Amino acid sequence: MRKSILILSVFILLILATAALAGLTATGTKLVIFGWSGDGKYWAFGEEETFSAGMAGEAVRYYVIDAAKNDFHKKFEKECSEQTGHDTESAMRACINAFAKQAKKKIRALGIRKKHGTEVFRAKTAQWVNHDIAIKQHGKKYAKFKHGGKVYTLKLETDIDDEGMGWATKSKFTLKIRCGSGPWHTLQADKTKWRHFYQYGIVYASVSPDGKYIAVVIEGITAGFEAVKIPHYRGVTGELP
Repeated sequence: MRKSILILSVFILLILATAALAGLTATGTKLVIFGWSGDGKYWAFGEEETFSAGMAGEAVRYYVIDAAKNDFHKKFEKECSEQTGHDTESAMRACINAFAKQAKKKIRALGIRKKHGTEVFRAKTAQWVNHDIAIKQHGKKYAKFKHGGKVYTLKLETDIDDEGMGWATKSKFTLKIRCGSGPWHTLQADKTKWRHFYQYGIVYASVSPDGKYIAVVIEGITAGFEAVKIPHYRGVTGELP
């Protein structure tokens, strides 16, 4: 009887330890879309991340893109974690909330609103299968949409060095667009393999209020601490052909 109780106790402890470990390594990243400025000059998006693999914390990364230049106009980045001296969950949350509130205020000051522009494509963002070890990506390599009576196609080309399948992975991407069966136009093309993503997909696209520009979100997956799969989001803008 005592032996059975001991075995049962050990079994329960193993379950609790496994659950605790899962809690330590779970990581989540949320895509945030702020929208366009009324004149179509700027487009803003970002990501909000909760991580506890190795060091618990939260982070926000908000970006305002100059649509014509496909370059950053403003960046708002902040991490609040044990490493930055925020030792409790409430302290991390207060730190992130204060920063995010001010960042969103500055983004809105540029006239950026969700109601501006037209969303033309959206796919589900990545979802974890079996906690954080396996991840299912819903993003597309080809994405078709209609706008202004025309049909457009986005094409995502990738070149990935699979060695390591983690931070050792090197990759690059090229994003192209065409109208109907016309020629392909390059929106962005990496020159070298400098990214650490080993999976890619198009998850979002929106057209500016004046119908001149397109904004696209590309989801990339990395393998982080303890092989945790982490989605990140990158924005690309350019002219509609």
